[in-house]
Amino acid sequence: MKPTISRDFIFEYFSGRATSIQKQLIDKWVKDPSNEDAFYRYLEEWERLHPQYVVDVPEGIRNFRKLLKETAPAAGEEIPQAAPARRRSIKAWILAASVTLLLVSAAWFGRESILYTAYRTNPGEVKPYELPDGSVVTLNANSRLTVSRFWTITGNREVFLSGEAEFKVRRTEEGRKFTVRTNNDVEIVVLGTIFTVFNRHKRTAVTLNEGKVQLTHQVGNTIKTIEMAPGDKIMVEANRPAVVESGKDPAKTTLWKEKRFEFDQTSLENISGIMNDYYNLTAAFADTDVRSQTITGSFVAANADEFLESICLLNGLRYQKSGQIVTFYKENH
Repeated sequence: MKPTISRDFIFEYFSGRATSIQKQLIDKWVKDPSNEDAFYRYLEEWERLHPQYVVDVPEGIRNFRKLLKETAPAAGEEIPQAAPARRRSIKAWILAASVTLLLVSAAWFGRESILYTAYRTNPGEVKPYELPDGSVVTLNANSRLTVSRFWTITGNREVFLSGEAEFKVRRTEEGRKFTVRTNNDVEIVVLGTIFTVFNRHKRTAVTLNEGKVQLTHQVGNTIKTIEMAPGDKIMVEANRPAVVESGKDPAKTTLWKEKRFEFDQTSLENISGIMNDYYNLTAAFADTDVRSQTITGSFVAANADEFLESICLLNGLRYQKSGQIVTFYKENH
């Protein structure tokens, strides 16, 4: 008869009272991917019921920011949907002397998949996710959002973004802040609001739709804080003063949710950056005249081919695709 792995059975292991046979059964049980979510729920509950020490949260955050900078996907890098590292690390972790040691900074590195949930999108994909507090984030293509598995224990609503996303933040009864961090040390703090964040190529842009947002960034050795109002857009680059624009139409910043693109006298050279961000494509040009041609218009593109065809239709060009390289040329070329 197959043994039942219950909540009490798991709690016995967490408390260090499990027998060697019980440990073997749990080890085998947790290898089954269908049991992973239950295992983490039991872990979270057990930690909440049996606090054993004060976690050094600031130190952990500093270490994780460093980890983000080291592991953030480069532009054009394919983002896998699966996370096999998570399963590989479970066996080693489950044999550790104390489960609670996972939360200290010494165990931070190499355990990201255990402590954090990563929401991802692939090239050309736009996808909404509901976060543990009921907030909703919509990720643009080639984006990644990392969230702690232990929100309900720490009460710390903090996420890390690489790419582009719209946030609809749910206000809590306790008035807990919601913080978005990026790998270039920009921090966006809100209570409940709607805003978008673009974070690519060491540049961050934040547009506020409604509510109130506080943005913090570093210029040299000075920490700067800016209060945003609806319609404000702030652009931040490393060690440079922020550029603030007011009166922006927030709807324009989320056209990507409908896979809609709008261009106003935009050069093909600038559009090549969008191709790389959204579809992992690299643009090449037959000559300098093609590179400098501008495009004005609006269209919806469900995929990379539709995007390229629309660009060429608006400007009387043709393209040739070889792997991930797209060469634009004139029709009479």
